[in-house]
Amino acid sequence: MFNQRDAGTLGPSTEPMRDLRDACLYLLSITSGMRNDEVIGIEVGAGRREQRDGVEYCWVTSVEHKAGKAC
Repeated sequence: MFNQRDAGTLGPSTEPMRDLRDACLYLLSITSGMRNDEVIGIEVGAGRREQRDGVEYCWVTSVEHKAGKAC
């Protein structure tokens, strides 16, 4: 699917690519505990791994989107 996308024969808004996007968002949501707005703020390269005392931690950062609400 990615080869087709890269070759220009499968556009980013086609049904297979939307299905892939939706599946990734779903899996990230249920496995990370992140809220929907946090998951959609993840950008390419936002993940990192870290070793502490023999334990591997996996981190992901997200862009925060404020809705203009007062604190």
